[in-house]
Amino acid sequence: MTRVWTDEQLAIAEDEWKNGTANARAIASRLGVTRNAVLGVVHRRKWHRAKPAPPVVLTAADKPGDELPAGKPGRPHHRRPPARSPKAIRSKDGISLLALTARTCHWPVTGEGAMTLFCGARVDDGQVYCAEHALRARGQRM
Repeated sequence: MTRVWTDEQLAIAEDEWKNGTANARAIASRLGVTRNAVLGVVHRRKWHRAKPAPPVVLTAADKPGDELPAGKPGRPHHRRPPARSPKAIRSKDGISLLALTARTCHWPVTGEGAMTLFCGARVDDGQVYCAEHALRARGQRM
């Protein structure tokens, strides 16, 4: 869908962009268009900023019900959770991806993503699944 920009909208967007008084999100909000529409016009018309736009800082008032994370007030908080080192897990429900070998059944039995557990039963040489799961993979039942 092609959008036609009015001369007035282009003048406002150009002024705010080139003077660095607003970022693409603020311009889009003011003009009633998307951020990507503003960035597309900026790119196609090769507008450059005189100075960088002010950073957007969300406060607790901007998002009702959301609280700012601990830290300095008004500053964005970017802390990643500590990475857990993956471990080979064996349980009554199955084995983890890291515990799989060429001699274990690779049939997923429970979980999603990194928490998926696999059958883990012994398999014959060159096979990926145990006898039961090989039949299920072919749509047959035991």
